[in-house]
Amino acid sequence: MPQMYKIFYLNKAFLLSDSPCEKIKNIKISHINDLCLALREWQEEEEEFDLCFYGTNPEVMLNYLKEFYQYLEAAGGVVKNPKGEYLFIKRFGIWDLPKGKIEKGESPQQAAIREVEEETGIKNLTIVNPLANSWHIYPWKETTVLKQTYWFLMESHFIGKLIPQTQEDITEARWLKPADAVKALQSSYRSLRESIPVSKIIRI
Repeated sequence: MPQMYKIFYLNKAFLLSDSPCEKIKNIKISHINDLCLALREWQEEEEEFDLCFYGTNPEVMLNYLKEFYQYLEAAGGVVKNPKGEYLFIKRFGIWDLPKGKIEKGESPQQAAIREVEEETGIKNLTIVNPLANSWHIYPWKETTVLKQTYWFLMESHFIGKLIPQTQEDITEARWLKPADAVKALQSSYRSLRESIPVSKIIRI
């Protein structure tokens, strides 16, 4: 299977691949230093289109971006209760999944549980299994951040009141029925929609 990383920026994405990609524009990277120059030009494009970089080992390109940008790791969860409902938060008017930065000394699993608890007030979380990681870049102050987010499928029998973490601009924490959870994901950020395999997780 070809090695590939998909990294999102706003509503578009670029791929790091070991071979040309189908149906999108391809740019061959012969020298690793060319990668960030090409990325910068793509970010400044007003037109939204995806891009595939190939010609250099994807792992080498990814490690180069980790050094070039400010690299952060985060973790979060897709939480299901015994009723078959899924836990969502609303931040800046957009449905999202709870997640946050991994602190020093934490494992991704520990961080995911802590962040979900902090952002929603839920307790008694159990990790079922890991999901695919997501990647995105975004401007932050005077730099650009490359963030890797570890996702986990979780379960909880918590029946208490959910408390949104308003200090983090979260205005709502709510259990959504499967059909509503799918709609929430579809209306959320592209990075979330395409990173979380809805059909394998949310059973309507």
